[in-house]
Amino acid sequence: MCADVKTGTTPILKKIIEDVAGTIRFAEDCLGKAKEAALGDDPKMVEQIRIECDSLDAFLAQLTEAKSITDDALFSKAAGVLKLRVPSLQASSDRIKEIASGTKPTPGVVGYMDEAVTFIAQALAFVAELP
Repeated sequence: MCADVKTGTTPILKKIIEDVAGTIRFAEDCLGKAKEAALGDDPKMVEQIRIECDSLDAFLAQLTEAKSITDDALFSKAAGVLKLRVPSLQASSDRIKEIASGTKPTPGVVGYMDEAVTFIAQALAFVAELP
């Protein structure tokens, strides 16, 4: 797919953005399950997870906005801007790992958080395919 992406065709780029959005939604779902599992046991962890969910929501909003652009030139610029978010997405993943390892979470919480990290890694791989 990388060779096709380099041609800059909007449908291919939109498909990549859809894939990124889907994996970010899966990561959010996992974090939501982790947050539910931690409710009542660790309010600080619940708040930290909420903050990371907010960060992923902001990225998802950018993805949705980019996908709705109909002008090819503007869409290509928006796709380029999404690549600039890679460091913050990676930082979010690192913080999730830190939250999971820095506490004694309720059973299942770490598993959900690990799944979220895996989905974020997949999203990062998709974003890397953008030109």
